[in-house]
Amino acid sequence: ELPHLINMDVDPFMNERFMYILEQGDTVMGPGGDIAPMTLSVVRQHCTFNLSGSTVKLCGGAGATFVNGKEVPSGNSVVLNPYDRVAIGGD
Repeated sequence: ELPHLINMDVDPFMNERFMYILEQGDTVMGPGGDIAPMTLSVVRQHCTFNLSGSTVKLCGGAGATFVNGKEVPSGNSVVLNPYDRVAIGGD
């Protein structure tokens, strides 16, 4: 099974509707990137996911990004674990 992201939303009709599969190398989040969620709070080069083997790193970029409630500043990265909660943008 490939690493993936599943959206979470307070609206039960929008919750768990989108799955984003991460592929080897970099996956850029934001308009013009590999994953472009339909929201105004996600900006170009918002953040990047890097998959190397079975390790997934989240690299902070131009937008607000959090892992389990802790901000990932631009230029910093954090290794993700199964069931980590990643918040992107402000919606």
